[in-house]
Amino acid sequence: MSSIVGIDVGASKTEIRVRHRGGSSVSDRVLRYQTGPWQDQTPLEKAKRIASLIDEADIGDKMVLGVGAHGCDTAERCRELKSELAALVECPVYVVSDAELLAYSVGDPAAISVISGTGCIAIARDANGEIVRAGGQGWLVGDDGGATGLVREAVRACGQARDAGTPDIVLERHIAFGLGLSEFEQAALFLMLNPASVWARAAASVFSAADDGSAVAADVISDGVDYVVDLVCSLIRQGAVGRKVVLGGGVFASQPGYTNDVRERLLDDRSLIVSDAVASPSIGALVLAEFGTSRSTRQIAR
Repeated sequence: MSSIVGIDVGASKTEIRVRHRGGSSVSDRVLRYQTGPWQDQTPLEKAKRIASLIDEADIGDKMVLGVGAHGCDTAERCRELKSELAALVECPVYVVSDAELLAYSVGDPAAISVISGTGCIAIARDANGEIVRAGGQGWLVGDDGGATGLVREAVRACGQARDAGTPDIVLERHIAFGLGLSEFEQAALFLMLNPASVWARAAASVFSAADDGSAVAADVISDGVDYVVDLVCSLIRQGAVGRKVVLGGGVFASQPGYTNDVRERLLDDRSLIVSDAVASPSIGALVLAEFGTSRSTRQIAR
């Protein structure tokens, strides 16, 4: 039995989707893991991590592997990881950015992929098949449209409102609860002392606060929508050839109101087509593996 294997290595979570083919039957198996240390790892260390998960999944020898990896946002980084991984797993391997998997999931690798998950990034291809990207600078200075950016800006805005003598008690209460703290005053220090993957989970608290009447939370969310739309506009200015936009990631998947606001703003540009459904990156990784058996990423993009 041969297998097509798709792996989505995100900033916080890794999902492996295995499609077994035996005769006329096809079946999928999905495995989920915490990504763990990743961004500061070498290509070889990353390849070893992926190979160990493949071994743990007990897939077998006959497979084709498609991988979308967090941080593989340039052609060189993709080549480095592909080279190291191919040497370990000894099968055909195709590697793109985890964000780019969204385009593959809808069968249109030239599409503009936008992830709002732990972070926030948009990625596409230009007329030469080269990667163009916007966002993804990380929680400290960017990712405003993703979980870390929304939580960071909500904590900042709460502090500023308090300093101005107009505290937003609703948002303070929701943020403290989301971070597991007894009081909001501990929030800023908590963000400094803990990994972003931990406190990004409090993003849902920003949305619940807005639903509970917090004007500050509503402003933070609105700014997040603006940030996402600006990412797409940046890609178009950089020469992205696709006009279909595919949305994916945990924030989009869990916050339909936010997703709809982004979709409606993007549709103001009548040249864009925005996918109705939130995409599954691991399905995109399967499609990447299947596409890769006959065509290169550059040929597909063109």
